[in-house]
Amino acid sequence: MIDGEVGTALSLSLAELAAAPQTSMLKTMQCVFGQRGTGIYRGVTVRTLLEQAGIDRDAAVRVRFHGADGFGNNLRIDDLFPSSAPASRACRRWSR
Repeated sequence: MIDGEVGTALSLSLAELAAAPQTSMLKTMQCVFGQRGTGIYRGVTVRTLLEQAGIDRDAAVRVRFHGADGFGNNLRIDDLFPSSAPASRACRRWSR
């Protein structure tokens, strides 16, 4: 489910995600419990999904993730769209 500061909320099944254009990248990832692994990860980028939903980059500051196991985390919009960050975003971040 993608909702919030988007033009159209999306709810995608695993089959729909599997059918979407995939990207592969070599990454080292670390689990919250400390284990680390390097591998080639394949899937749809978060940025692609946010663009499909029509993310409002002027209003959104962070993307919040909710796992089926209850774990949550977030990323800054500036990290997902680094070249498109409005100059005023840094000031807004501190005022919220």
